[in-house]
Formats: sequence, C-alpha cells, structure tokens
Amino acid sequence: MITKHKFIFFIIPFGLIFTALRVTEQPAIPNSLASASTLETSTQKVSKTSLTKETLSNAEYHISEYGSFKLINGFFRNQEQKVRIWGGKTITFGDLNNDGIKDAVTLLTMNGGGSGIFEYLAVIINDKGSPKNVASESLGDRVVIKNISISAGKIKIVMLTQGPKDGLCCPRLKVAQTYILQGNKLKRIGYKELPAT
Repeated sequence: MITKHKFIFFIIPFGLIFTALRVTEQPAIPNSLASASTLETSTQKVSKTSLTKETLSNAEYHISEYGSFKLINGFFRNQEQKVRIWGGKTITFGDLNNDGIKDAVTLLTMNGGGSGIFEYLAVIINDKGSPKNVASESLGDRVVIKNISISAGKIKIVMLTQGPKDGLCCPRLKVAQTYILQGNKLKRIGYKELPAT
C-alpha cells in the first residue's frame, strides 16, 4: 500500500489557508498476475461445468420404445420386464447447440430378454454442468458402431448395418450417417454407403 500527500491551497479574503490531504492508493497488480488470476478463474469455471464420463454413466435417459430410466454406473435393469440397458462407455464430446459449451453423445444398448440387441444414439446437453438427455435415436438391431465424431455441431456415425442379403446376426453393410440436433429432436441429414473394409 502506497500513501501519498496532495497539497491544496485555498485563498479566502482574510489570507491563505494551507492544507494537506492524505491519499491512499492500492498498488497496481502486474499484468502477468492479473492474467493468471483470470485464467485460473476461467479454468475453475470450465472444470465445474464440464460433463464427465462419470456423470453420463449415472444420468437419466429416455428412449421412445421403453421410456425414462436412470443409469447407475452405466447400467439399468428392470427385472419384471426383463429389460437391461447399458451405456456411458462410448462417449464423444462436442458443442451441439452452439452455446460454446461441450455437450455429449453416447450409445445406449437395450436388450429385452430376447436375441435383439438394440443400439440408440443419445444426445446429452450440458445444462449448467448437469447432463440433460434431450434426444435419442434408434440405430438398429445388432448393428456394429465403428466410430462417432462431432464437428461443427454435426454428429457423424460410421457403422455396420444389415444389407439386403444380411441376416440380423451378421451386418456387413458399412454406412456413414450424419445427424444434427434441432430443438429436442435428432434429424438425419446425411446417409452414405461406404466401401467394405
């Protein structure tokens, strides 16, 4: 803390009055320290609001064929209906609603006790650090997901699905599908068959 004195003269009809004012100034914060403080605050804010694999593995989801359910450590089971759902292992992060904050997509796999194993693409919006499943889309029965990526708000999925001559057990048709989030719905805007590898 720096203390300075300012001298002020007042002239009145009967003479000259001399006084001193004491002024206290706070020392200036160096630019480097100010920048570091701002960066630290920004980093703390991001870390507190970022979605994580742990939060997504324990979030609430909804799929139209079943309804709402909550994963516990990536798993849900309804013994009466013989429904098992697991997810949270395959997660891709990216901004899907153009708010500058990373959202996420994950795969949900559902089995109802039979031979069918149904894959769903679930979109999770970052709602002030809390996961909010706003849309889920069926990808098919016993499909094989090869890759999921997010770029410029678009979700691209490369997967194997059943071609005209394939059985449900053995998908061999390789396709790329592109989705965008519109409100609370996923819209497919691209579909392309790829060479088999």
